[in-house]
Amino acid sequence: MNEIKTAGARNAPGDAPRRDALRCSALRVLNWSGRHKIRDANPHVAQGVDAFEIGGDDNPHIFQTTSSLRSRCDQRKNDFKGSTVTLDCDFPDESPLDKAIRFQNGIIAHATDGSFDGGDPAYKDLRSYFAARGDTREKLPAFVRRCSDLAQFWSFIKYEYRHYGERRAFIWDEFRPLVEYLEAYDRSPGLAPISEALEAFDPENVHAAWQKALDRRLTDPEGAITAARTLIETVCKHVLDEAAVAYPDDGDLPKLWALAAERLNLAPHQHQEQVFRAILGNCQSVVSNLGAIRNKIGDAHGQGRRPVKPKPRHAELAVNLAGAMAAFLISTWKEQSH
Repeated sequence: MNEIKTAGARNAPGDAPRRDALRCSALRVLNWSGRHKIRDANPHVAQGVDAFEIGGDDNPHIFQTTSSLRSRCDQRKNDFKGSTVTLDCDFPDESPLDKAIRFQNGIIAHATDGSFDGGDPAYKDLRSYFAARGDTREKLPAFVRRCSDLAQFWSFIKYEYRHYGERRAFIWDEFRPLVEYLEAYDRSPGLAPISEALEAFDPENVHAAWQKALDRRLTDPEGAITAARTLIETVCKHVLDEAAVAYPDDGDLPKLWALAAERLNLAPHQHQEQVFRAILGNCQSVVSNLGAIRNKIGDAHGQGRRPVKPKPRHAELAVNLAGAMAAFLISTWKEQSH
């Protein structure tokens, strides 16, 4: 049975040690006062609002808190009022952006005479998390992909950059693509269910087209608009193929959508209620205009002396609309086919 106690070094003289929160995998806390016995704990991922020592005087492990988790810990103080408390330690509300910033800050701390919260296990967990996601794997810093643990990272950074300021600037720059991508993703919370639906339907083609559109929104708006059009076209052809409905090889997007919609009973003329006719007609208009805007300002065709340059917000609108239309078509097909 291990013991846990607060480390008072970080507290101002005369202040009582902070004991209001602790983050630890599968942790059970008994008698939240003085010294605390814990069981079923993984000390490698323990984190508190100050610093905690786990393992006893003979083999202590000191863990510093991360400020990004402090507010969440403070909000959960009441969890510790009972004599026995079980914590859900993985903070399921921690977004991918939170994880990326925690990852970045931990690496900066390790590179500047600090420590990575949670040590090697936390580093490896975060590295594996982002490497396993198809949308973030290539956005991970190259040094993270090369360095499988903190020892390898330290061997790299200590010779690459001698000064702390240089190390911070380098790590910020390397993490920027990942952080900016996840910031854009966070601004559109509705994208997650769309991604899940498209990946479940066809990860190699449909989801790949969706991911390409997402990736280009900020850096290549023209390419994102073209990819948005390609996404809907791909979904329409998949549905028509599975439904054994013939379509012309050179069929344009409005024609493909009309064929798929009619097969799924989504064509406006197939409904009597005016409100449904209007909604489905608007869906058809959205798809037709996505094809038109792609021809006008996408990167599929050359432009004249006064080219129209879309901005990231235009690309984001086009991509979000295409994703919604594609997911709607897929969910309707699945419901009818089962």
